[in-house]
Amino acid sequence: MQIQNDNFNLNRHPLSFIAAIAFLVTVYGFFFQPGWFVIGIIVLTLCLFALYVLQRRRSKVIILDLQQQLKALQHQKDVSVQPNDASTYPSYPSTIQGDAQMKRASYLIRTKRYEEARTMLANINNPIANEWVAKIDKIIENDVK
Repeated sequence: MQIQNDNFNLNRHPLSFIAAIAFLVTVYGFFFQPGWFVIGIIVLTLCLFALYVLQRRRSKVIILDLQQQLKALQHQKDVSVQPNDASTYPSYPSTIQGDAQMKRASYLIRTKRYEEARTMLANINNPIANEWVAKIDKIIENDVK
């Protein structure tokens, strides 16, 4: 897994250089001129806060990117696990098996394998499955015409 746009480096960011200069001004002001000390502290604080915000945003981007990659991998796993024909799922009257068959039929419908989905849904004793069968029949009729 490669994170895209990973060329963001806070060590070489312009704010890092400004913060380093502000630190030097603060040290100079501490020993020689108190006015410069206050200015250095203010600039240093602003730079460090801005760098903190940039780092947080970058972390969020990395997290979102990793979450998207994880979803893509899970989707690939879900798609690759699906068997090729609907006959591998026997019909049982239990609701757990019916739910699994409904999910499998939903997958078949999304991949436009209407005949397999229809044969699977016809074996399920569920009013929603009957509605889906009716809708699939309409889709098949429209495709034939």
